[in-house]
Amino acid sequence: MWDTTTGKEIYLLADDRTLWARACNVAFSPDGRTLAGGCMNGELHLWETATGKVRRRLRGSLGGFGTPAFSPDGRLLIAGCSDTTALVWDLRAGNKELLSERELDSLWDELGYDAANAYQAIGKLITAAGQSVPFLRRRLVPGPGPDDQRMAELIADLDSTDFKTRQWATKMLAEQGEAVVPALRKALDGSPSPEVRSRALPILEAWDGPERRRPIRSLEVLEHAGTAEARQVLESLAGGNPDVPLTRDAKASLARLTR
Repeated sequence: MWDTTTGKEIYLLADDRTLWARACNVAFSPDGRTLAGGCMNGELHLWETATGKVRRRLRGSLGGFGTPAFSPDGRLLIAGCSDTTALVWDLRAGNKELLSERELDSLWDELGYDAANAYQAIGKLITAAGQSVPFLRRRLVPGPGPDDQRMAELIADLDSTDFKTRQWATKMLAEQGEAVVPALRKALDGSPSPEVRSRALPILEAWDGPERRRPIRSLEVLEHAGTAEARQVLESLAGGNPDVPLTRDAKASLARLTR
């Protein structure tokens, strides 16, 4: 997987069960969050593009799959097989049972961790959209607009000669949420001191973990739920700070729903 704007390799999609996955046999889902690839061992792998990890393995053909294809809404996946059959999966099929508040909390927690469990959680939340959308509305907030002057002051204080000031600035920046990410990245691009770098990097790394993955994966739930309330939540998130990834992804989800 490469970043086409920089030409940089992001990661290699491989594991010990891939067994001759062929580059010609892959397809992106309409929302770009999943890559499907046919393997010679009769499995079809679904990778999460954000992490490069396998979300799900689908079995079906002993002789391998041809190039798969998604339906326009991303719900269905079809793949031709070397035995001349074609298989269709409903990726969002699930039990429409009522979920308790504890189960919703558990699924929210799973959204932050490994790709396979998170994918299962996404499917369960989509099939229980009547409960999950109001739940996600309470959990998700638009990205706040940055106070540029305040951010600059806190970042400058990371290099203070006073230890307590450096500690306080680090704590305050960590509490700013995702709005701090663009400011810290800009600071790191400007050749900061080793002290600033050592304090800024852990804050950024924290936002590459569960706290960032949960909101982004929640957008997938809202988009595929597609209800009027889900659209309202997406519209609210799309009105946040334009420099925050959650805002940009919410706008993209709305655009796909409109199409």
